[in-house]
Parts: sequence; structure tokens; C-alpha cells
Amino acid sequence: MNQHKSIHGQIVAALRSGILDGTYRSRLPSETQISRKFGCTRKTAVRAMEQLAWEGIAVRRKGKGTFVSREFRRRQCGIGLIVMSYSEMFPIVCQEISRLCQVNGHVLMLGQIEKGDAKSRANQDRELADKFADHGVEGVIFQPVGFLPDADAVSANIVETFTRKGIPVVLVDGDIVPVPGRSVCDTVEIDNFEAGYRLARHVLELCPKGRIVYCTRPFGPHSNELRWLGVRSAAADLGGTADRLLCEPDDAEAIGRKLRARKTAAVICGYDALAVKVARVLKGLGKRVPGDIMLAGFDDVGLASAMTPALTTIHQPCEDLSKAALDALMRRIAEPNSPHQRILLAAPLVIRESTDGSGVCEKKRNK
Repeated sequence: MNQHKSIHGQIVAALRSGILDGTYRSRLPSETQISRKFGCTRKTAVRAMEQLAWEGIAVRRKGKGTFVSREFRRRQCGIGLIVMSYSEMFPIVCQEISRLCQVNGHVLMLGQIEKGDAKSRANQDRELADKFADHGVEGVIFQPVGFLPDADAVSANIVETFTRKGIPVVLVDGDIVPVPGRSVCDTVEIDNFEAGYRLARHVLELCPKGRIVYCTRPFGPHSNELRWLGVRSAAADLGGTADRLLCEPDDAEAIGRKLRARKTAAVICGYDALAVKVARVLKGLGKRVPGDIMLAGFDDVGLASAMTPALTTIHQPCEDLSKAALDALMRRIAEPNSPHQRILLAAPLVIRESTDGSGVCEKKRNK
């Protein structure tokens, strides 16, 4: 009896999982097929089907078989999530969206791309998009592709994969068209321009009329462009100067050349993982942080507080971002013809030791 109960539970779990992931969209296997697959009696298979019917997941039709119930299909909202995870914040976002889906009874198909170079990860994005579209998800949360010369075209192609099948897409952490353009997708992100402005203002209040170098990798997401525009605007308003450096994070020669060109008060990096690598380059160049140069970034995840000195950064509200993205997608599914939204979230400035500018500004005053 205990053995039969164990097999019965396995059958119910396997069929339930197959329904949720789209393996069984309409008709379920027959009792005979289940008996052969699980090596159980037909009576055990029938009991498993009866439990699924009792749960409202399946409906049994005499002489025709057992089918996924229409009520269950309506109740279940299949959500696709595609992120490239180039920063520490995105695993947190994935976990939170997964939690929210579980709480709200949505089925989540997660595509978190972590391995390979930018081109191979973009190819994985395309493959996931095709898979999700074929599975018939009701909506998708998508982090646009970054760090490729044709990133916008790749992202637009992925979005088109869904929109031509009537599947709505919500973009998280930026749009798929250059600033100041807008796509036809809902977007959820922090106010990157304002965050860049506030971070640069913090530096320039410590070191008036100082020079800021904004460092980011080439072909980054449009959120990085907005951060740079905010930094540049703050410098113009407050009497400082700002230059942008596009380079790979381990390019010590390019970083050194930019810093030697003129006295620099601070380097602001497009995201914290980049700031960690730039800090190593600065150390190799004989530059002390913050004694010779201040350093700051964006995201405020584990890396920022673990650095020595701890990194000043803009905090990404990952939980709020996740909830806003899922809420936006649910609204879009319910009201497909409503006006598209650009949702901007507040992002606090977290001040730590890396922007203690007393040493930098004292040297500037003594020159």
C-alpha cells in the first residue's frame, strides 16, 4: 500500500509538472500509457487521474480520455523571464519574480543567461524566445541585450518573436531603442538620468569643480547612456567637468591614459561589477581609492559593501523592480490596448568610504 501511494504521488507530481511547463497542453496520457511508464497498476493510474480531476487541474471525459481543464488553463498565467545577468542585481530580480509568481499562482519559465561571451548569450536569448513563444506563454519580462554592436537589433528581433504572436513584453532595466526614443513596450527601470545626476552631484559637492570620468563598456544598455547624461548634466550645472571612457574593464592602458590626461576627482562606473575591476586597475596604476581618486558605481549588491574601501553606489530596488515589472505585465495581459508606460523607480544613493574625497580635494586646493 505504501509503495502504491508513493508511485501515485510520483504520477500526480509528474503530470502536474508537465501541465505547468506546457508538455501537456490539452490531452493527458491514458491510464495504460501511465501504467507502462511508471510500472504501476492501472488502478493506481486511475487514482492519480482522479486526484488531478479533484484538484480542478484535469477533466475526465468518458470514452475520450482525460484533458487539462479550461478553468485551470485560464487560472494559470504562464510568464517567460529572459535576463542576461551581466550584473549582480539580475539573479536577485529573477529570484524575486519567481517568488512573486509562486505566491500569485503564475507559472514561470525562467531563462537566466550567465555563461559565454555577449554574442553567445544573445544567441541563447534568441533560442529562449523561440522556445517561450512556441510554449504559448501569456507574457514575457525581458532584459534587453547589451554589449554588442547590434544589441538593439537583436533585442528588437526577440521582442518581435513575441509580438507577432500577440504575446506582450515588458522590458526591465531599459528600452531597446536609443535615448531619447521609445519603443512600443512597457518599460520598468530606475530613473537612471536622475541617479547619475545625484551621484555626480555628491562627488562635486565634495570636490567642487572637479573632473569626473564616467567609465562603461562599449555598446552597453541604454540605461548606461542615461546615467552618463545625468553625470554630464550635473557637471555642467555645478561647474565641474565630465568625460566618458568606453573601454573593457581590464584595459589598464586606456584607463591610465584617460586619467593622466587631466587631474581626475572621481571615476563613476556604469555598474558595480565594473567598479570592482576598475579599482584593481587603479591600484595597479598606483592610484589610491579614495586618497587619490574617488570611485562609485550603480547597483548596490554584494560586491559594493564587500569592497575595500566599501563602494559608494546607487541602490537598485530589486524587489520593487520585480514587483513593478510583474504588475505591468499583468496589466498589459488584462488590457492589451491600454497606453504603454515607462515606469521609473526611485533609487537611493548609498554613500560609503570610496567617495571620502578629503584627500583628493586637499591635493586639488594645494595645486
